[in-house]
Amino acid sequence: MLTVPPFVCNINPMSFTKAKGSLLKEAGCNDIRFGIESGSERIKKDIMKRVVSNESVRKAFEVTTSLGLMSSSFNMIGLPTETKEEVFETLQLNARLLPDTIKLMTFYPFKNTPLYDLCKKLDLIDYKRKKELDDYDTFTCLKFSPEHQLFLEKVQSAFGWYINIFLDNEASTRYRNLVLELEAMGREAWHRFDFDSTDKVVSGEFRDKGITHYARFANRSLVARYPSRHFEQE
Repeated sequence: MLTVPPFVCNINPMSFTKAKGSLLKEAGCNDIRFGIESGSERIKKDIMKRVVSNESVRKAFEVTTSLGLMSSSFNMIGLPTETKEEVFETLQLNARLLPDTIKLMTFYPFKNTPLYDLCKKLDLIDYKRKKELDDYDTFTCLKFSPEHQLFLEKVQSAFGWYINIFLDNEASTRYRNLVLELEAMGREAWHRFDFDSTDKVVSGEFRDKGITHYARFANRSLVARYPSRHFEQE
């Protein structure tokens, strides 16, 4: 009998139904990946021109959970005109959805796209910074204030900590204190900070207690929820 290896599927939450999910599961899919992009309804509607409501996203994740499938969310921060409060909306939405994995990237204006044209129109692109970037998740090349640029840099690395605060569980107070320390750091102190080591130590403590939380998984743009099937083979 031919055994089909498990596969993942990228799906628009607006088009996802229980019937589709059941067929995908029967075919061997074990992870449904949804593009959330932003938790801000304004950003999605006015900036991204992407009509995907938070309610439709919530229902899609609800269906995925009911079918016993793993779920993943894809998100962006540093979008043109995005505020600090709207960054938090994205993090809070993910905390409510509880995906098995969460990917978060910093927006990068690719040429010949509508968002690039918008950034150019609003004179938001720092072309010198854009040229210096070695990847599209390392930093923002938009002309935000220095304070907001540093905030985005910290969130890109520590977004799992912020999400843990919004889980409002036994781990939240510890992560809230860590974030307060992180936010008090100036640029030099932040660049000296060993985030990876701290994240592993704190995550290990909560894993030993079986407390739900997110920790860095594979790279700086991805966190995984513990407990989840990602940790079953350890």
